[in-house]
Amino acid sequence: MEKTAKELTKDILDNMRKAQQFRIIRQLPDDFEFFGGPIPFDIRIKNEIMTFTVYATSLKEANAQVDEYLNRY
Repeated sequence: MEKTAKELTKDILDNMRKAQQFRIIRQLPDDFEFFGGPIPFDIRIKNEIMTFTVYATSLKEANAQVDEYLNRY
């Protein structure tokens, strides 16, 4: 059964309330390039280390968001 607009809105708001800020660190891939399009979070690159500031409901979700972004290209 599909959720109503009210139920979907409640789910979104609940997730926003549960979101925390995580810092995810990755080594800069040799073939990494910024391509056009939105970047869903803050990225800092220094000395070949990438630091992502991600809002998510868990560390596992934050890591998954970074992995998904890096594997797009």
